[in-house]
Amino acid sequence: MKVVLLSLVALLCYSISSVLMKHKIPTGYSVSMIQCISYVLMLTLALLTRLREVRNAAPDLNSKLSWMIFIVIISAGLLYFIADYCYFSALTENGSIVVIMVILALIPCITGIIELPFTKKAPHWLEIVGIVLGVLAVYCVTKGSQLKALAESVN
Repeated sequence: MKVVLLSLVALLCYSISSVLMKHKIPTGYSVSMIQCISYVLMLTLALLTRLREVRNAAPDLNSKLSWMIFIVIISAGLLYFIADYCYFSALTENGSIVVIMVILALIPCITGIIELPFTKKAPHWLEIVGIVLGVLAVYCVTKGSQLKALAESVN
């Protein structure tokens, strides 16, 4: 239940931030400025959270940072930076928020495909159906958005 609740809170936060970004940040606004401001806040909150964890955790849990874990964390940070840059760019370039969010909804599908070499298991047939339906959903929303924009430009 805790995982579901945390996921729902993350979903709500991402959705609210997307709407705010889309409707309150001017088109063409500096993506690097958006990232700098948001990362300063995120880093501050992350450091405060980490300090609380260090104070409450057993000493051996805080000293087990191997080079492999360090490399994975740095790689994830770089990937998050690239993803945020692309996401903020799509929003500030006047992209359709619905299309952007539906494309991002494919993250579980893409993650499942990328994870295949790590698990060395074939996906269940329901997972394959889910991926196909996800791709079809993105296609339908993207086409619907294009048709809507075309109709609005004619009027």
